[in-house]
Amino acid sequence: SLEDARKLSQLAVEMNRNALVHIAVDTGMNRIGLKDTDESADVVVSMFAPVAYEEFARVLKKGGYLIIGAAGEKHLDGLKAILYDEVYLNEPSEHKNELFDNISVENLSYVTEVSGNEIINSLFTMTPYYHRTSLADKEKLSKVDSLTTTVEVDFFILRRV
Repeated sequence: SLEDARKLSQLAVEMNRNALVHIAVDTGMNRIGLKDTDESADVVVSMFAPVAYEEFARVLKKGGYLIIGAAGEKHLDGLKAILYDEVYLNEPSEHKNELFDNISVENLSYVTEVSGNEIINSLFTMTPYYHRTSLADKEKLSKVDSLTTTVEVDFFILRRV
């Protein structure tokens, strides 16, 4: 969210007073906040969003890093177990582009407990599952007050050539 981005940006500035931080929000159709920033960023982070390689390459300095966070195979498996009759694994992501060298892929995975129906439903609405789940399956969440699920994120580290 934009608020999370602001908090992370403030933290970055507190850690390094020379940091120049840009906030960009993907609105689904348009990127905002990246105007007049050619080759100005050392790092760009894209989490659970389509990757605009050309735009990110434009704003990154040569040798700058693009960090892409994508859903791992078991990401939110507990949520899917409630919603669907058959739990499926997420397709592995691949991020390659001629504007970037692939440096590494790091996996972060842990199991967590989410408490409270409102929080569980908020989590659900932030996922692509929300838009492709039937109303009958969405109703299953109305009775859930506790959720145990895997959080699994693959981080792709790329360097601007």
